[in-house]
Amino acid sequence: MADHINIQHPEKRGVESQYYRDRLEIEKLRLELKQLRMWHDQLERDLDSIFTRTAAGKETELHYPDGTVYVITGVERP
Repeated sequence: MADHINIQHPEKRGVESQYYRDRLEIEKLRLELKQLRMWHDQLERDLDSIFTRTAAGKETELHYPDGTVYVITGVERP
């Protein structure tokens, strides 16, 4: 059974309090930053793959959402 003397008014603890609004904003920003880092890392790996394959003389396919596919090569066009 709980037995403590320092009881806060519910408004001080509620979601209306500045403390909880600030904490919620911080957590939202942390999640957004985590997602952006994951997106950045994937883009970095994709670019690394393009340059690695191009340097090795291999083709790379770049697929767009509309279904268009571009072939990237390290060979100069005539």
